[in-house]
Amino acid sequence: MLSRQYPWSAIGRVQGFDRQGKGYHCTGTLISDDVVLTNAYCVINPETGQFSQRILFLPNVINGQVANRDDIAEVTQVVYGTDFSRGELDGQVNDWALLKLDRPIGLKYGYLGWKALPSSTLTRNQGKYVFVGYSGDFPNNNRKGYEFFTAGPGWTASMQNGCSIVREERGVLYHDCDTTGGSSGVRLLP
Repeated sequence: MLSRQYPWSAIGRVQGFDRQGKGYHCTGTLISDDVVLTNAYCVINPETGQFSQRILFLPNVINGQVANRDDIAEVTQVVYGTDFSRGELDGQVNDWALLKLDRPIGLKYGYLGWKALPSSTLTRNQGKYVFVGYSGDFPNNNRKGYEFFTAGPGWTASMQNGCSIVREERGVLYHDCDTTGGSSGVRLLP
């Protein structure tokens, strides 16, 4: 995903640091001028229940670069759906987090907004979603055609066209998109 145009500009890399200072990343999407939607386990360790020490949002990162380094925003507040204390599947039902940013970068990059849709609407649109995420296994600059991605895996978003939400079970949506670590908080765009 190499476009800096909207709607792709509203998707970015959530860069977090745990209590020990170890870095990790996920994917997030601007849903208002200063709020990012991602997964709860991108801000809370599901095994320990500990919150991340520091979280940044890097909008529209391509090959490790944002359009303007001054647009890297610090997360000042987190609202989340679960702390993972009730078990694996139960925790996934509310695995969402809203990240309040220290500046309204959505005014520059755009934002997708927020709308609740019934599961039946989502599963009815088979093969019509686009998956975008900062996967930890993409890009691999050792592969032909990807040599110019020098920043390493997770520093450019991958994109899959034509995937589906295949079913809903006990409040959890299942999809057939190609994902791996780092693409959590991923966006499926119709």
